[in-house]
Amino acid sequence: MTPMMSVYRKPDKDKRMKNDIYLGVDVHERESQVAAFDKEGELLDEKRMPTGSLAKYVSSLDGKKHVAVEAVGFIYLPTL
Repeated sequence: MTPMMSVYRKPDKDKRMKNDIYLGVDVHERESQVAAFDKEGELLDEKRMPTGSLAKYVSSLDGKKHVAVEAVGFIYLPTL
């Protein structure tokens, strides 16, 4: 499976901390799918990544994050 290319664009420097980012995460044991949207619903980024990389990815995004996680089963997910 080929990873998706990131299309995330950081907001202007003055607006970064004011921006809310909404994340939808479909968690699986090995890989997870992530979509990031701004408050207007514009897609900022969408990618598949190793589940162990989720916390690092979310931390790399500027702004206040709102995260919705879909998961089935018992998978350990570090605090995002």
